Amino acid sequence: MNYIYKILLILVSFKTIILFRRKKIFLSQYLIIDESSGDIDSRSLNFIDKLELKNSLNLIRTNNINLKSFFNILRIPNCFCYTIIKNLMVNRFKKKSFFYLIKKLFFYLRIKKIIMIDDYREMLFFKNLSTYLNIKILIYMHGRLSKKSDILSKMKYSKYLVWSEYFKRQLYGNKTSKTKIEVVGCPNLNLKNVKRITSSKVKIKNCLILDEDYIDFNSVKDSYKSIIKVKKIKYFLKKKKTRKIPFGFLNFCNNHHIKIINDNINFGDTLSKFKIDCVIASTSTGLLESLFYNVIPIKINSRNKSREKEFSEFVKSKLVFSANSKNLHKLLNKNFDAKALATNKNKLWGNILFNR
Repeated sequence: MNYIYKILLILVSFKTIILFRRKKIFLSQYLIIDESSGDIDSRSLNFIDKLELKNSLNLIRTNNINLKSFFNILRIPNCFCYTIIKNLMVNRFKKKSFFYLIKKLFFYLRIKKIIMIDDYREMLFFKNLSTYLNIKILIYMHGRLSKKSDILSKMKYSKYLVWSEYFKRQLYGNKTSKTKIEVVGCPNLNLKNVKRITSSKVKIKNCLILDEDYIDFNSVKDSYKSIIKVKKIKYFLKKKKTRKIPFGFLNFCNNHHIKIINDNINFGDTLSKFKIDCVIASTSTGLLESLFYNVIPIKINSRNKSREKEFSEFVKSKLVFSANSKNLHKLLNKNFDAKALATNKNKLWGNILFNR
């Protein structure tokens, strides 16, 4: 059935191309379909209006097609199933064949501007496309970014919308003009969930561990063993909604009374609901977001060289508390200075709130 859905969506895509040129619309948008909901990724919906999609050629990224996502994609006007066609062409022909196809289609449709989420998997593709066809690119931020990123150092764009002045400095650290970067605030943050701190010291009572992609249990096993040495803290693990919890993590949590949070609620609501004082993760954006909520961020090593390289800028800036298996339990027992946390919060997030 999945195969039939893909064939039908390919036909719809080329029907879109045939009809689109007559509309004299010169804008394209790159959109990701959320596999769990089958709808457009919520990170894009913070920046775009579904009602305006009729005024753009909409490039759809999706890997797994089911009945729900199939009909949701059909509801998107002017849809072109970007990844389905890309995978088909890359598997059957040379990699360059897909780039050649999109270049020809964009030239034929006279596309002048692309709006896209900063998906590292595709940013260089669109950068090369824009160079060939002199197309403007507007990019909006969806997760942490660092000047240590190899992809960002190669990117060219007309405008980049970022969360704070700190992230703006990360970009123009890559020799980008400041005028091309605009601070718009972070849509993930909500003032109602900010934890009130009433004393000069912060003690950890409830700790949230984040489940992350690209990490297997063996990479962080020693850190996990160090965590459970501190018995007076109540531990939670927030399941990542896009994957099942790997067996190693699941088994460890069950054996050591770590409560697994399956609630489909956002990060800020989770911190508030479970009265979290500390977040433990390796390279998750959640470590940085926790600062906004006056929650202590403790970083463990992921053993992933590229991700550690990108995240090293936040460690260097002392925005997170870097731990290893030997000193982690000491950090969990520590009394943290409230003023220092407030200083780091302001340094990272400033005072600009997202206004849709």
